[in-house]
Amino acid sequence: MQEPALLEPPPDDDSSLSCADLTLREEQSPVVNQMAAAIAADYAYQFLVRRELVQMASYFSLASVTVKSVRLTEPNLTSCFAH
Repeated sequence: MQEPALLEPPPDDDSSLSCADLTLREEQSPVVNQMAAAIAADYAYQFLVRRELVQMASYFSLASVTVKSVRLTEPNLTSCFAH
């Protein structure tokens, strides 16, 4: 599994807050959804138009405006399913 933490229950904080509420509380950047959508759109473009997919995960930080993508390779896939 690539991100085992996703299977754990969320913390006991108020997870019912919307993205807008989190933005107002300054707990989420107002452009985080746009960044995630841009990355997802690139994945869709690669797959649907170019007929290839070279990345299997992307991580981004808006604090430093960086994106790190994990290449889709056999060793990377093996490490995801070896746990």
